[in-house]
Amino acid sequence: MDNGKEQVTPGPALSSSAQADKIAKQSPQTLLSPVQEHHIDFILEEEFACNPAFLVWFLEAVKWHSERTDIDASNVTAHNQWDCMAVRSVTTEAGETDVLVIYRSAGESERTAILVEDKIRAGFQPAQPERYQSRGLEGKINGAWDQFWTCLVSPQKYGPGAKGFDASLSLETLRTFFSGNDQRSRFKAAVIERAIHHFQETGLQIKDEKMTRFRALYSQKAEAAFIESGVKWPVARDAWWDDQWFRFTGGGIPQGAEIVHKSRAGFIDLGFPKTDVSYLQHALLRSKSTDPGFQVTAVQTGKSASLRVRVAPVADFADLSAAEQIIDISLLRIRDLITFYKNNELNFRAIS
Repeated sequence: MDNGKEQVTPGPALSSSAQADKIAKQSPQTLLSPVQEHHIDFILEEEFACNPAFLVWFLEAVKWHSERTDIDASNVTAHNQWDCMAVRSVTTEAGETDVLVIYRSAGESERTAILVEDKIRAGFQPAQPERYQSRGLEGKINGAWDQFWTCLVSPQKYGPGAKGFDASLSLETLRTFFSGNDQRSRFKAAVIERAIHHFQETGLQIKDEKMTRFRALYSQKAEAAFIESGVKWPVARDAWWDDQWFRFTGGGIPQGAEIVHKSRAGFIDLGFPKTDVSYLQHALLRSKSTDPGFQVTAVQTGKSASLRVRVAPVADFADLSAAEQIIDISLLRIRDLITFYKNNELNFRAIS
């Protein structure tokens, strides 16, 4: 799961100049942008449209992982000129193609289309490979191209593989194309590497009925707890295995911050992006709670720092009756954490 799009905003206790100095001192690894499928779309679109060598390389690379025997770069390399266009997010009644490529060599009358689907972690939608074939056939009938083939670009260990697609190309193989020493090649290789790492961290998103039911119960409970509070709670949706983080915003916590209930671990974190834990620790020393049993600690959580409250972990997401009480208590602790922050807001904003 993409655990939210983290906004790059100043920490609660830093001035803009101090924050800039802090960011400047961080290593490049701590300032990397999150990677999603559309970032791979951009890379493919640019290379197909601007780099003749990429089209030749791509055709040669996919023919080793193809059900088709007519995918060949020879008709491209046989000519000194080429004709290739690429467009992202092409939608018809049969659905969306992530990247549509139409190419032919100078002197060749036939136009060939490649309909590319990019995957990092998302599972296939219903009949998605078949709908790619339908769009390819539709374009052929309408005269948009003379022949076509479909291609899946995904991590090497992507679960469903290329079933239903004419060919496939792994992100690991795609990364090898950008092996040059120039800065642009290194940047693109790093984007693809982060996509691969993202998949390795979280695995494939395939709907899990047990977790989907759990999230539906959680959403119902959260709505009842926060409907009049200004807090935005996680709505019910299809979920995948271990999709057990629940995010809350609004209700008085600062913009850019969020509360995350990590239900398997039993943590509730009010996280502040791009913040060092020492700032929260100093603020906690000046802060008070009206409930002596309410314990808050400050922890470093990756590139963020968080105010953390511990709750009982959820051990079995299929046992909704056992989990219900844990959810109820956790939602109360989330409310308590918001109240704690609002009551001590000046402490968290005044640290220099």
